[in-house]
Amino acid sequence: MSRRRPADPVAIDHILPRVLKPSRYIANERNVIRKEWSDDRVTMALCFPEVYEIGMSNNGMRILYHLVNRRDDAIGERAYCPWPDMEAEMRRVGAQMFSHETRRPLAAFDIVGFSLSYELTYTNVLTMLDLAGIPLLARDRSDGSPLILGGGTTMANPEPMADFFDAYLIGDGERALDRILDVVKRGRETGATRRELLLELARLEGIYVPEFYAVSYRENGSVDEMRRLVDDVALPVKRHIVPELLPDEVPDAPIVPVTEITQDRLAIEVLRGCTQGCRFCQAGYFYRPIRERSPEEVLEIARKGVDSGGWDAISLISLSTADHSRAGELVGRTAKAFAERGVSVSLPSLRADGFSVNLCEMIGEVKKSGFTFAPETGSERLRRVVNKNITNEEMHEAALAAYSSGWHLIKLYFMIGLPTETAEDVQSIVDLSHEIAKIGRGVRKDAMVNASIGCFAPKPFTPFQWVRFAGIDELEKTLGTLKDQMTSRAVKLKWHHPNDIWLEAIVSRGDRRLGSVILDAWQRGARFDGWNEWGNLTRWREAFAEAGLDPEMYLRERDLDEVLPWDIIDIGVTKKYLQLEWKRAVGEESTVDCRWGQCNACGVPGMPDDNVLTNERPPEILDIERSVESGPAVEALPGEGLGGGTYRVRFSVGEQFRFVGHGDLMRVFHRAFDVGGIPVVTTQGYTPRPKIGFGPPVPHGCTASGEYFDVELAEGVDDLVSALGRALPDGLVALDAQRITGKAEAISALVGAARYELTFPATTISSEAVGEKLRAFDQAPAWEAKRVNAKGKERIIDLKKAVVSHSMETVDGGVSVSIAGRLNDPDGNNINPSFVLEAVFGLGDEDAATARLHRRELYDGTGRPLSTKTWAARRPRHLHRNSLEYARFLDS
Repeated sequence: MSRRRPADPVAIDHILPRVLKPSRYIANERNVIRKEWSDDRVTMALCFPEVYEIGMSNNGMRILYHLVNRRDDAIGERAYCPWPDMEAEMRRVGAQMFSHETRRPLAAFDIVGFSLSYELTYTNVLTMLDLAGIPLLARDRSDGSPLILGGGTTMANPEPMADFFDAYLIGDGERALDRILDVVKRGRETGATRRELLLELARLEGIYVPEFYAVSYRENGSVDEMRRLVDDVALPVKRHIVPELLPDEVPDAPIVPVTEITQDRLAIEVLRGCTQGCRFCQAGYFYRPIRERSPEEVLEIARKGVDSGGWDAISLISLSTADHSRAGELVGRTAKAFAERGVSVSLPSLRADGFSVNLCEMIGEVKKSGFTFAPETGSERLRRVVNKNITNEEMHEAALAAYSSGWHLIKLYFMIGLPTETAEDVQSIVDLSHEIAKIGRGVRKDAMVNASIGCFAPKPFTPFQWVRFAGIDELEKTLGTLKDQMTSRAVKLKWHHPNDIWLEAIVSRGDRRLGSVILDAWQRGARFDGWNEWGNLTRWREAFAEAGLDPEMYLRERDLDEVLPWDIIDIGVTKKYLQLEWKRAVGEESTVDCRWGQCNACGVPGMPDDNVLTNERPPEILDIERSVESGPAVEALPGEGLGGGTYRVRFSVGEQFRFVGHGDLMRVFHRAFDVGGIPVVTTQGYTPRPKIGFGPPVPHGCTASGEYFDVELAEGVDDLVSALGRALPDGLVALDAQRITGKAEAISALVGAARYELTFPATTISSEAVGEKLRAFDQAPAWEAKRVNAKGKERIIDLKKAVVSHSMETVDGGVSVSIAGRLNDPDGNNINPSFVLEAVFGLGDEDAATARLHRRELYDGTGRPLSTKTWAARRPRHLHRNSLEYARFLDS
């Protein structure tokens, strides 16, 4: 394997103004790691084939990022799939797929690793490889190409993507990743060939290299046999399992995103694995055995994470947090430890029982909006089939407890298309939903039920891996019945479209022949197949036809003794045990959770004694205080603050934040106060928020040097500017701060105008042309232009009323225009620099993207520049914002 030279960063700044959400592609997060590239460091791009908001919510990616970067001899950088608009722009200008941290081309890395958690992201993998200029097919790569490595949940069946990956990591990444990095580093140092490198990797536990195996098929399309092409590789490949979860394998300072993500909270894995034995749940079998973190370890991880990132929410994640052997203690101690800091605790995975309700009561949720149960089906008969061991009576009791404890909404998750499902089972979904709603309305008038319907897809390594997929028509018919029968006004029905599940069901149980179908569908435009706006089954049906494959072959019922594509993998749970569970399902027999009873002999090896849990069920909720004692509430007088008082702060916005929205910018400051240990007063009510009031949003694409916010502190701070400086990320700078000593008008109400600097390169527009445009603007009696907001609503704005003054000067290599204009105008004639570029200077998107926009100053209602000492509007009544006097005053 040849040494790789670091390539120049990929230039994308000029295309960011043209895409929907530029903040997806800017690495301005807190705790991001950037290392110097050098020959003695092995480099790995950690790729998630989804948009940034979803990829940054993935806890596995955070762990992998930490595992790579804790090594001094390794560099780990992230990459996410660009949204189709960004992909189009990158192809238009020839920009390669890049890493998030340094924008290095992916092709410059030693390893390009993909975390694969959902089958409908597979086409996004091809998008990222193609944009990177890396050959899509493993067989076409040379010794100079990066190693393409796959891992994640869908590795229960890696075969559909076998054509595109050099190697797969099957199972837990901890410890295995270090061994992979060691092999690649040695291979680079010794000049090993690609084949030599892959052979050494294939000898590691949990590593599957597809090119060392061959698969043959029978005439009916089923797998005939799998065989090794190299003698010393394993068949089947055993899943890599870590015996325990170690605290040093979790980042002390996880990356904190600037832009809002799907799960915007500090996620802590408290439990890995599940032995409840739900027969439809692949994760429950794939991640066995159970491994726990102690409450003490969880508290330490949470403390370090909150201290380093300013998170206001902690999520205790697992497949079933209520199954933690010390669940009550864990939840109670975590909630109590962070109550004073206003950090909420959530439990995303719970059983549908009273124990879970009590756990949620313990965390003291302030806003009790929705409580989630997953009965999977309404009938107890079908629940026995799927081994969901809960009765309707227990559901009723849990619902009553939840409504009585303050929740007004219960969310119920059901599945349709399950094996042995009947019309009566479908009707039971309606009946149970109505029963829960009736219980709720008996407690409170606003009680509601959200019944969410998912479609079942058979998955590998489950007792249902052999069953037939119900089919789109059958699922649509069932959904129609539910829509007709769900008549209660207290029940809202939601559902997933069967089209997505059809494709998922095919790919999840597919074989290597699907590689040509996936490639063809991608070439036909398949992208983000799990998104409603991009999913298109026509492309896939055409790709199947082109490959001469019948999709129904992958949806059919399988024989119990049939060779399955995923038999090449050994996850630990034996096929014999899964067959037994299937027979129990048909016989409507339940299997007891082995955690609280005897071993069910599933085949997963046992763990060391100190990780084996007692066979007793978790104790009842411990008597733990739900809140920290505090003194009597103190009312803050307007403008006087509480303790420390109210401060007005001036700050600047640099290049790293010019594409960050106003809401995200506020979130960064909120977290900075927490990281800096600066005590901010919070609002009262259901959702406490820091008492911080910002001025008008900085327009999209703008930097700024004179922005303001007001903040109310609970205690005095010796040097607020320095304290913020230590806590803010690069690109945001606190410039000045003054304490407000009397009554003050809100900063947002004070602002009446702003001054912008628009700088154009000479290649975009000449100084002569700028002068002509400005003269034409001055001579026109009105300059009406149409503006469309984010919701698509059109509005006519008179820019002659919005712009109150302007000037122009020639600068090195271009021209700069200074424009002052109104903000908070009662008639809506407000200045927006991007709008001026289009409406006054006639620049299209591409030319406008070359301009540099900067907000220099904000002015109060009298036209005076704001400062941290501007506490009240001193606007004379006769000097109205629309008056000529005001315009002249501002211009002066």
